[in-house]
Amino acid sequence: MSQTQASQAASHKADLPQVSHFIDGEYVAAGRSYFDNVNPATGETVGLIPEADRDMVDRAVQAARRAMRGPWGKMSVPERIAILRRIGDGINKRFDDFVRAEMLDTGKPYSL
Repeated sequence: MSQTQASQAASHKADLPQVSHFIDGEYVAAGRSYFDNVNPATGETVGLIPEADRDMVDRAVQAARRAMRGPWGKMSVPERIAILRRIGDGINKRFDDFVRAEMLDTGKPYSL
């Protein structure tokens, strides 16, 4: 790859959506390492996914354990169900957005 092609590829990647980690109630800046999210049907890179290092995974596990000791873990099953239903309702309101993202990620057509 020539220097010009490498520069164009880097420029294209800067325009791609980047996913962030969500740990302990906040988005966490990723390190420098990302991998391409490739649509398997087209081979097109549709986004950049951050790689988590050991420390980031440990932080996420610790946050999940704290959550289970906190309000979520103390809720009754019906209370948790109500929250999960509200999340489901929010997903349904953005159904087309989720379908589009899934199609890009998996390469599956809308009919599936």
